Amino acid sequence: TVVCTITAGTTSGVTSTWTCTPNPAVLPAGAYEVWAAYGGDGHYAPMSSKAQALTVDQAATSTSVSV
Repeated sequence: TVVCTITAGTTSGVTSTWTCTPNPAVLPAGAYEVWAAYGGDGHYAPMSSKAQALTVDQAATSTSVSV
């Protein structure tokens, strides 16, 4: 499942820092492995990063009662 897509920009030929902040609705609470993948272009070959652990905690809930 793709949780976000990033288009990287460059400054003076140096790739900037890339950030991905997925929508919490995309990943329900649980443990995941995430990694980055690059499809390649005319200058660079496709590649992917090592997997990193990600834990999504359940959101706090509240209950109210009116009497």
